[in-house]
Amino acid sequence: MLRPVLAMLVIALAAPAAWADEIVVQQKDKQFSTEAATLKPGDKIKFVNDDTVAHNVLATGPGDETQNSGVQDPGQSTVVPFDKPGAYEIECGIHPKMHMSVTVK
Repeated sequence: MLRPVLAMLVIALAAPAAWADEIVVQQKDKQFSTEAATLKPGDKIKFVNDDTVAHNVLATGPGDETQNSGVQDPGQSTVVPFDKPGAYEIECGIHPKMHMSVTVK
Protein backbone atom coordinates (compact mmCIF):
# COMPACT_ATOMS: atom_id res chain seq x y z
CA MET A 1 0.00 0.00 0.00
CA LEU A 2 2.83 2.41 0.83
CA ARG A 3 4.68 1.81 -2.45
CA PRO A 4 1.82 3.07 -4.75
CA VAL A 5 1.36 6.15 -2.56
CA LEU A 6 5.08 6.95 -2.72
CA ALA A 7 5.09 6.46 -6.49
CA MET A 8 2.17 8.86 -6.89
CA LEU A 9 3.90 11.41 -4.66
CA VAL A 10 7.10 11.24 -6.73
CA ILE A 11 5.09 11.71 -9.95
CA ALA A 12 3.18 14.64 -8.49
CA LEU A 13 6.36 16.37 -7.34
CA ALA A 14 8.13 15.85 -10.67
CA ALA A 15 5.22 16.88 -12.91
CA PRO A 16 5.33 20.70 -12.48
CA ALA A 17 8.87 20.84 -13.85
CA ALA A 18 7.62 19.29 -17.09
CA TRP A 19 4.69 21.66 -17.61
CA ALA A 20 6.53 24.58 -19.15
CA ASP A 21 10.00 25.77 -19.97
CA GLU A 22 11.34 29.24 -19.32
CA ILE A 23 14.02 30.97 -21.34
CA VAL A 24 15.84 34.14 -20.32
CA VAL A 25 16.19 37.15 -22.63
CA GLN A 26 18.34 40.08 -21.54
CA GLN A 27 17.58 43.71 -22.31
CA LYS A 28 20.90 45.51 -22.69
CA ASP A 29 22.24 48.36 -24.82
CA LYS A 30 18.64 49.05 -25.85
CA GLN A 31 18.18 45.67 -27.53
CA PHE A 32 16.96 42.18 -26.72
CA SER A 33 19.67 39.51 -26.46
CA THR A 34 17.97 37.42 -29.15
CA GLU A 35 16.00 38.33 -32.26
CA ALA A 36 13.75 35.26 -32.27
CA ALA A 37 12.59 32.38 -30.10
CA THR A 38 10.49 29.27 -30.73
CA LEU A 39 8.44 27.99 -27.81
CA LYS A 40 5.80 25.42 -26.95
CA PRO A 41 2.38 26.50 -25.64
CA GLY A 42 2.77 27.23 -21.93
CA ASP A 43 6.44 28.21 -22.16
CA LYS A 44 7.56 31.54 -20.69
CA ILE A 45 10.20 34.14 -21.33
CA LYS A 46 11.86 35.89 -18.43
CA PHE A 47 12.93 39.35 -19.62
CA VAL A 48 15.80 40.69 -17.50
CA ASN A 49 16.69 44.38 -17.64
CA ASP A 50 20.50 44.34 -17.58
CA ASP A 51 20.61 47.88 -18.95
CA THR A 52 21.14 51.26 -17.34
CA VAL A 53 17.74 52.54 -18.52
CA ALA A 54 14.13 51.47 -17.99
CA HIS A 55 12.44 49.12 -20.46
CA ASN A 56 8.96 47.73 -21.14
CA VAL A 57 7.85 44.46 -22.74
CA LEU A 58 4.86 44.70 -25.05
CA ALA A 59 3.87 41.36 -26.60
CA THR A 60 1.32 41.33 -29.44
CA GLY A 61 0.08 37.90 -30.40
CA PRO A 62 -2.62 36.03 -32.28
CA GLY A 63 -5.79 38.06 -32.67
CA ASP A 64 -3.84 41.21 -31.76
CA GLU A 65 -4.00 40.26 -28.08
CA THR A 66 -1.43 42.22 -26.08
CA GLN A 67 0.46 41.74 -22.85
CA ASN A 68 2.21 44.73 -21.30
CA SER A 69 4.80 44.32 -18.53
CA GLY A 70 4.74 47.93 -17.42
CA VAL A 71 8.01 49.73 -16.72
CA GLN A 72 11.03 47.60 -15.78
CA ASP A 73 13.75 49.55 -14.03
CA PRO A 74 17.39 48.43 -14.33
CA GLY A 75 17.88 45.13 -12.48
CA GLN A 76 14.22 44.14 -12.62
CA SER A 77 12.73 41.25 -14.56
CA THR A 78 9.32 40.18 -15.76
CA VAL A 79 7.98 36.82 -16.92
CA VAL A 80 5.69 36.67 -19.95
CA PRO A 81 3.74 33.44 -20.59
CA PHE A 82 2.97 32.27 -24.13
CA ASP A 83 -0.06 30.01 -23.90
CA LYS A 84 -1.49 30.10 -27.43
CA PRO A 85 0.16 28.86 -30.63
CA GLY A 86 0.96 31.55 -33.17
CA ALA A 87 3.30 34.41 -34.00
CA TYR A 88 4.10 37.11 -31.44
CA GLU A 89 5.90 40.40 -31.89
CA ILE A 90 7.78 41.70 -28.86
CA GLU A 91 8.88 45.30 -28.54
CA CYS A 92 9.95 47.73 -25.88
CA GLY A 93 7.21 50.31 -25.39
CA ILE A 94 9.90 52.84 -24.39
CA HIS A 95 12.45 52.10 -27.14
CA PRO A 96 10.48 51.27 -30.33
CA LYS A 97 13.59 50.03 -32.18
CA MET A 98 13.83 47.08 -29.75
CA HIS A 99 12.07 44.12 -31.42
CA MET A 100 12.06 40.34 -31.33
CA SER A 101 9.71 37.67 -32.62
CA VAL A 102 8.35 34.62 -30.84
CA THR A 103 6.76 31.61 -32.51
CA VAL A 104 4.67 29.26 -30.38
CA LYS A 105 3.97 25.87 -31.91
